[in-house]
Order: sequence, then C-alpha cells, then structure tokens
Amino acid sequence: HERRHASHEYGTRATPIGAFLGGGCHAVDMARYLTGADIAEIQARTPCNRDLRALRVQRTTVALANMTNGAIAKISATDAVFMPYWFNIQVFGTSGAIRNDNQLYARSHPASSFETISGVVPDSGAVWHHPFEGMIAEFVDCVRRRIEPSCNLFATANTHRACFAAEESARRDGTVIRLL
Repeated sequence: HERRHASHEYGTRATPIGAFLGGGCHAVDMARYLTGADIAEIQARTPCNRDLRALRVQRTTVALANMTNGAIAKISATDAVFMPYWFNIQVFGTSGAIRNDNQLYARSHPASSFETISGVVPDSGAVWHHPFEGMIAEFVDCVRRRIEPSCNLFATANTHRACFAAEESARRDGTVIRLL
C-alpha cells in the first residue's frame, strides 16, 4: 500500500546529523550525475552562522560547487521545513533547460513555454517509492561480470567529502574548501 510522508513529519529530525549529510547527499549525487563530473571545490552557508547552536547541527545549508569539468551547481538541503517532500531540480544550458524531472524547454523543440513530459516521478520522501530496483540490478550485474558499477567507491567518496566540506564551509562563514 502507498504511504506518503505527512507534511508535519518534516522538520522534526532529532538526530545530530545535518541536512546535507542526512539527505542532501542525494542532491549532491544528482548534481554530480547531471554534470558528469566530480566536485572540485565547495562553498556553503547556513542561517544563523554565528549562533553556536547552528554550528552543531545545520538544518538548512546552501552550497555552490565547482565541478571538475567547469560546470557549477547550487545544492541545498533542509529538514527544518513544514511542507511535503520536494526534490527540486533545475538544469540550465545553452541548448535548453529541465525543471523537476518532467518539464523541458529545448532549442531543438521551440515552444512558448516549458513542455511537460508525462511519466511517474518519485514525489515522496518514503524510500520505497524511489527507483532502487534498477540500482540493485546494476550492482548485482557488475558483481557477476566483475566490472565497476556506475556509482563506485570513488564517486561515493566525492559525494561524502563534498557533504562534509559543505557543512565545514558553512561553519567557517562560507570559506571555499577544495576537494580535489
């Protein structure tokens, strides 16, 4: 049976994990996937930077990341909100733009506004609704064929280093931190 997170469930996390490590890592993975590059450096801010309570656990963090291929990404994470789950994605390029998994505007298909692409997208914070089956199938296939999976140890390490660096940068008033 399908269960969605209720709005009131957000903003109630009691663990000492900041938003970037607790869920923002998925946004970092998405930025790396969409740009096809690792994060070379990151700079981040969090509200109430000088408040010692904010230094312990960062509930809202916004980061700018420079990718190894020259692309830039703005990545944010929060668990201090009262709203339903929303994984906001916007990709801008010289050939067009994509918004939130299902809206497209492309030079190759000119239109007066964004076109909506039909399909089902994960719109719930409940992980059972997310596309893990394909990831697991790829991992099993890679083990059987003895090849490297698309999300290997090096990719995972870059994502986690970026998350830790974003939280550190926010603690240090937005200092740029180099990862590579």
